[in-house]
Amino acid sequence: MGSSGSQEGAAACQPALKRLLIDYDSTLNPGQGNLPLTSERAKLLEAYLTKWQKLGLEIFVLTSSNPEKKEKALEAAGIRGLFTDVLSSTMPRRFPTKGDFIAKRIREDGWIPSEQLLADDSIEAVQSIFQDADAAPRAAGPLAHTWRLPQHSSTGLLEEDLRLLDAKVAGSPGSGDGGATTHCYSFQHDGQQVDASDSAEKCMLDSLPLDTRIQVLKANSPERRQEWIASRPDFAALCAAAGPEVEAPAAPAKQAAPPPSRCNPASGVAGGIVAKRSALPAKGAGKGAGKSGFFPPSRAAATTGAASSTSRAEIDLHRLEALTKRLEAAAAAAVLVPPTSTANGDCPRPSTAAPRPPDVAIDLSVLDAVVGRVERAASLLERGRCSRT
Repeated sequence: MGSSGSQEGAAACQPALKRLLIDYDSTLNPGQGNLPLTSERAKLLEAYLTKWQKLGLEIFVLTSSNPEKKEKALEAAGIRGLFTDVLSSTMPRRFPTKGDFIAKRIREDGWIPSEQLLADDSIEAVQSIFQDADAAPRAAGPLAHTWRLPQHSSTGLLEEDLRLLDAKVAGSPGSGDGGATTHCYSFQHDGQQVDASDSAEKCMLDSLPLDTRIQVLKANSPERRQEWIASRPDFAALCAAAGPEVEAPAAPAKQAAPPPSRCNPASGVAGGIVAKRSALPAKGAGKGAGKSGFFPPSRAAATTGAASSTSRAEIDLHRLEALTKRLEAAAAAAVLVPPTSTANGDCPRPSTAAPRPPDVAIDLSVLDAVVGRVERAASLLERGRCSRT
């Protein structure tokens, strides 16, 4: 272990489990693309899977792709019999996310969130445990414990991860009765680290390009930034390397925002993706107050108030993420409705003379990751790789 952080992370994650759901690519098996399990990998997994099976644990592979290919890979490695089943969140029925698949099993099969754990490298999959497809917090709380790996991990679950998971599986009887779930992120930074306070916000930060991640970390309040970097030495290193915090400039006087449309010329963003400003919830103002959204990295709006003369505008990245998912789903299914902003069906181009109103004047670097994903989905559609459902 690189520091005492991983030991503290293990101590914070000790509930007894009844069910373990493990992603295949980049989690159970290193790499992507249905690669076969090596004999060394199969031997390592077999030792832990056999122990867990003897304890009565239900062990599933939960993939978002073809389950038959995963079945064949497990059979070829000689460990298929150690799994209760191989499940898919997309076949035969396509769920928006793995979280939605698990939510259905909770409703219909009586699965209990505090008795199950999802191990996955997918940021989207882990976020879906915290949030629904519209990026709203799950009404009854997270759907499972989570053990997250870096996206597209080249190592998958390491032996140290398996040892820590073993401690969670073998936790003291009744330790999960309180209904609380734990969320860990295992990563490398001067050795292996375990952040035992992983969250949907940290997932979002990890999904951002490096320069944008630094801007978002620096633009938030010292209290919130400290909350994020307390158990993330990689975040702390980014902040230290970025230098002193720079105050964001005030925006022009507030103007009325144009009505929303599919193609909003004032937004200057293809497809009319517009980030709305929303006030940060007051501390203590209800459950989850102060936990949603982020301050943007470089733009701010001047506001008036007795307590403060300046406050930063807020970009709700969770809502942008939800919008991206919806657009990607539409592209994958080839269900695209052409805009009808003009008589000939073309989307009008933004006027170069008209200034963008402050309510939609956002730092476009924040949207790079979101727009990039939409563009990739559109490119796939144009190349004919997406078939109609």
